[in-house]
Amino acid sequence: MTKINFQYVLFHKIHHQDIAYAWNQHVQTKKELSEQEIIQIGYWYRSWLTFLNGQLKHKTIQREELINWATMHSRLLPEKLLTIFPSMSYAATKDVLGQIKHPYTDDMLQYHDKILDVLRLVNSKVIQTPIKVELTLESLLKLQRFSKLLIQLDGVDHMPTILSKAQENFGYQRVIFHSYNPWLHEFSNVYGSELHKVQILKGKLEEVPVFAIKKPLYLEQPAPYINPIAIDILNLSTIIFIPIQQNGQLFGWLTFDQCGMPFSYSEEEMHLLEEAGNLLGCYFSRTRSTQRLLHDLKLTDKDLAVLFLLAEGFSNKEMAELLVVSEYTIRDYIQKLLTVFNAKNRTQIIATAFRMAVLE
Repeated sequence: MTKINFQYVLFHKIHHQDIAYAWNQHVQTKKELSEQEIIQIGYWYRSWLTFLNGQLKHKTIQREELINWATMHSRLLPEKLLTIFPSMSYAATKDVLGQIKHPYTDDMLQYHDKILDVLRLVNSKVIQTPIKVELTLESLLKLQRFSKLLIQLDGVDHMPTILSKAQENFGYQRVIFHSYNPWLHEFSNVYGSELHKVQILKGKLEEVPVFAIKKPLYLEQPAPYINPIAIDILNLSTIIFIPIQQNGQLFGWLTFDQCGMPFSYSEEEMHLLEEAGNLLGCYFSRTRSTQRLLHDLKLTDKDLAVLFLLAEGFSNKEMAELLVVSEYTIRDYIQKLLTVFNAKNRTQIIATAFRMAVLE
């Protein structure tokens, strides 16, 4: 008996770019949507696909994670968009399942509709208790410009460009990114202008208490929360901290300040910067554009399925059961991956695939 829930998350992992394209095709037919509404619902859908991609490690959609994601993100959309989102998502998924002639299309669509039922339930609660903070068109256009920038770039090497454009786009004199290292439990890399100065901000989380708070934070006065030496060298006054995270994974923090000039903030401004942080979280967690690379490597959907499961730590026996093939077949797939990536073992397959951006 095929486990449709696993097939569902695997399908989204492999075909998320095709699904996003199908979604965009449907959006273009919605003449009743304004430019502002297209921006809003487009961001929501990209984040939705990122969430689904991250569920492969569970082999199914975790209901609690789904509810948490929906609760957080549904508050970003007005009632009109919350209402039409499920039907548009269903249509995009159905299109791609039909295009690839998936053998379990009907079962997959039934499962997809059950997932959407959870979204509908959460959305109905949000509609009944809407949030007070809404982004103006000006703020949405700032988010759109930032999103377009991130789409054009890829990887941490472009952080200097991203930070420079963020300063210009959001109106701050200094934006710094503090990169989190979960193995050392510290912020081990810092990016920003005056690099020799900002490097002093890195260190253990316990040494910089504000980093222990995983939500946007405004500090009118940084002392005593930040190292006094850093306050002096960087001429810090008022500062805003925005966590960069996606699906529970913390990538680091963005800090915004005016190089010593105090400033106030509004709920809309904090909401705007939080959404910018969410976009950057998607940037770090998304799959890099690899379609041409995958074509050159001649990797099939089954090859990718084995590679993704391999990276998640599944054994040959587990992969065989999930993909409904024999363990001998799984060994054949792994042997092909060893050849494609010129690797000596499974670890090298994963390491090389990460370096080539085939894996996230």
